[in-house]
Amino acid sequence: MRKKQLLSSLVLLMAMGIFFAACTETVQKAYYDAIPENASAIGSIKINRLLEKSDAGEKLSAYAGQYVTPEIAGKLDLFLKNGNESGLDLNENIFLFTADCEGAVAKVADLSKLKETFQILQQQGKCEALSKKNGYSRTVIGGEFACLFNEYVLLGLNIQSTAEETFATAEKLLTAQSTANISETQGFKDMVAVDSDIAWWFSFKKWGEESLAQSNPLLNGVDISQISILGTLNFENGKIGLTYKILSDDPVMKQWIAQAGNLNNSLLNYFPATTLCYAAAHINGEQICQQFEQNEAWNQALQQVNKDELVKVLSAFDGDFSWGISAFNPMGIPNVLAYAQAKNAYPVQLLALTLQQPQMGQVVEVKNKGKNAYEAKINMVGMTVYFGEKDGLLYLTNDSDSFKNLGKKAKKPLGDTPWTAGLKNAGSALLLNVEEMLASPFIQMSIYQMQGPQQGALMLQALSMFSYVEALGVNNTAYLNIYMKDKEQNSLKVLIQEGTQIAKQ
Repeated sequence: MRKKQLLSSLVLLMAMGIFFAACTETVQKAYYDAIPENASAIGSIKINRLLEKSDAGEKLSAYAGQYVTPEIAGKLDLFLKNGNESGLDLNENIFLFTADCEGAVAKVADLSKLKETFQILQQQGKCEALSKKNGYSRTVIGGEFACLFNEYVLLGLNIQSTAEETFATAEKLLTAQSTANISETQGFKDMVAVDSDIAWWFSFKKWGEESLAQSNPLLNGVDISQISILGTLNFENGKIGLTYKILSDDPVMKQWIAQAGNLNNSLLNYFPATTLCYAAAHINGEQICQQFEQNEAWNQALQQVNKDELVKVLSAFDGDFSWGISAFNPMGIPNVLAYAQAKNAYPVQLLALTLQQPQMGQVVEVKNKGKNAYEAKINMVGMTVYFGEKDGLLYLTNDSDSFKNLGKKAKKPLGDTPWTAGLKNAGSALLLNVEEMLASPFIQMSIYQMQGPQQGALMLQALSMFSYVEALGVNNTAYLNIYMKDKEQNSLKVLIQEGTQIAKQ
């Protein structure tokens, strides 16, 4: 009997131990539960990760050491080598938020080290002396930021009225951690899950449906309050990656996203590898017209437009639309080439008819050069533009060489270059060949003219660290990737190194 009672007691103790351990772990992991549930914007940053990627701790420490006491310099040196020496767990995110108040939340790693940090700040006149109330240490930083912390979490709020009232608000947020907090919001969950160097989340909930829908007819019928934006910024080896993702439970927005088509990229090979700038989008004209027909606000906005013509023009487009700039002439006019996959030639026929109106005679002269082939001379600049339809492709160009080779694969096509690899699953794209652009005499001359000789040279030096830029639209996500010439080192480290060199000049 006693053995059974002893065994039961042991099991109960183990269960209680597991329960309390789990509770303790939950408190430590849920430090961000102090963020109020009505937060409309939140940002996060991983300090230690950025310090490691930048590899700039030594330089920053040496620079800052010139302006502070040896004690602070020593503390700063430790901090820059390992952010946790501050007393905060900087392997975890620091969160910044905007709600009824603005503030920041961080996880505490070592309470005694954190107190030491505040004591040093106090000695420098940066904050008030630490005090303790209701189990929390507290201080005011710079007279504007009320800071409250214990062994698990640090919460700081901008002082809106008095410090005491702000401390009371902070205590309420910390007390309400397990109930009214942001952690159950799907957008915030997604933000934490992406594990980025820097991330941010913005909700349109408080904007409501009417405010934006009235300013933009396209948003008519969309419940703005159900939409939020998740953004991320990451520094990788040879690449800076920025993303924006639309998160939405609105059925209209979901339908728009689902209907977005992908580029077939069949036009890429008509552009040379040396193209300076290239843009493309997949267009389903009939689908766009259907969406317009269902949007009353948009129909009202287009009352002054010939709707029949607009529908005929849009309905003709069916596939990829691409344009590119291959060079700049001595006058600074870009050589442009554009193609569009189409069902018929109505868009170029209407363009020719419009340009042939009597009132356009002094501005532009249009000649028919065959079936659906036109040549327009723009008198003001003495430039000839060729446009028309050939083999199911609408075209427009002011470059005579491109006109001679319409529909022919370039000798060294753009599609064979590494900087078009990201277009495979994209619905829209914009590419900038930075290396080729900086090699253009016109662009070099323009930079020198705008910035002057010295500043122009510094700008060219700064831009020379980049190889190319791509902006892609893939379903509900927009990507902006900046690729560096140096593929081996982390992009943040390269930015700091190059920036330091330029600053010395």
